[in-house]
Amino acid sequence: MPSAKRRYLWEKGICLHDFLDFGSEDVKLQKELKKLVPEYPLHILDLNEVTDYSKFQTELRTVFELYRCRNDKRKFREYVEEHEECRHLDEESIRMIGRFTNAEKLLIRAGKDKKEEKEMDVGSAIWDIREEGVQEGISQGISQGISQGMKALVETCKEFGCTKEEAVAKMMEKCALSQSEAEKYAEEYGY
Repeated sequence: MPSAKRRYLWEKGICLHDFLDFGSEDVKLQKELKKLVPEYPLHILDLNEVTDYSKFQTELRTVFELYRCRNDKRKFREYVEEHEECRHLDEESIRMIGRFTNAEKLLIRAGKDKKEEKEMDVGSAIWDIREEGVQEGISQGISQGISQGMKALVETCKEFGCTKEEAVAKMMEKCALSQSEAEKYAEEYGY
């Protein structure tokens, strides 16, 4: 049973007929229409309320348990490392995990693995994606560092009264830049 704050989600009904409007003016017609529509009970599982998923014996259990720790990176990582089944998830399971963790790259990776018709190890996929992010961050940091260094060099050259040509020559000499790269930085930072 959902907690009081979540109960409002299910107040409208717990079976299909509760969600359908069969009309309210003609009671006899309403009863006849209800006979034509099969009555299906709705079994709602609030993943925020359930704490024991042991009754699930499919990949859905893994997905639900990962959902439970989706907001705690440490717990998520520990679960993935400790559970072998995380190394053999199908594409749909990976897509669900990608959705609730907002991991766009995981969704892309799941699509690629589907094309190659192979199972996916969510742990290695997450770590691969993390490593790609780290490498991307390093690359961006290097690029920003170079830009800041070039800006400082151009400003220093300007302070010492160097001409643009002299500044370009210094950048080529000290930073191993081509002439076009050095000229680009010189123009970008005020020459």
